[in-house]
Amino acid sequence: MHAHPKQRETHWKTLVLSDLHIGSRHLKYRQALDFLQKNSAETLILNGDIIDIRVLEKTTRFLVMHKHLIRELLAVATKSETFYVTGNHDQDAALIGGIVGGNVKMLREMIYHTVTGKKILITHGDIFDAGLRSSISPWKVRAITRCYYFVLSLDALSQKNFGWGSILSSIKRRSVKWQRYVTGFKNAALHYACKHDVDFIICGHIHVPEFCIKLERAYLNSGDWVEHSTALVEDFDGRWYLLDASGKQLDSLDV
Repeated sequence: MHAHPKQRETHWKTLVLSDLHIGSRHLKYRQALDFLQKNSAETLILNGDIIDIRVLEKTTRFLVMHKHLIRELLAVATKSETFYVTGNHDQDAALIGGIVGGNVKMLREMIYHTVTGKKILITHGDIFDAGLRSSISPWKVRAITRCYYFVLSLDALSQKNFGWGSILSSIKRRSVKWQRYVTGFKNAALHYACKHDVDFIICGHIHVPEFCIKLERAYLNSGDWVEHSTALVEDFDGRWYLLDASGKQLDSLDV
């Protein structure tokens, strides 16, 4: 008896994932695996920081644990036209290409057309950091990054042991500087979209899933899989959705 290939529950025109950080202890591995087992697409776009080379340079411990997720990701990729847009944690295209295989097209950014003919610019978003962080010294950036991952670890422990809400989300809501950074990032992305004369722009990078329309352009951010566990999808009628790990629609947009 031959085993039949697994049928995924939902098939989309386009699926956009970013910021999985495979290899990092902070990846919500089970949620990401379940999502990939239930969703497929004609076009798969991996929009940066999918495999965390920065972490793998220090340890491969969690990469071994995440091997089933990589296998599932490749299973989706083999049945899709797949693009890998590199981010700041996976800039080594040659190394990433060796992991994901030759059928995946490696890019720094890309233009994509929707079902309805709209033109999208897809970039991870780290290119906008130079202007936003120019006033912050490198040691402060490193310190903020360490604090971020420390609080992520606290979040995981507190939610597992005490069922508390997200400490990190609470800090972000109260931080004026963080809100200013997110607004600056979004504005930089929208001006970049205007410069390249596209209808909308898709980013990741800042781990803030969001849809908005400004400057007659749409800004979509696919979020991440260390805090929010979200993805972007396009259906066959050209409607875009922001989904959580369970497939619940968090937002939608007709473009």
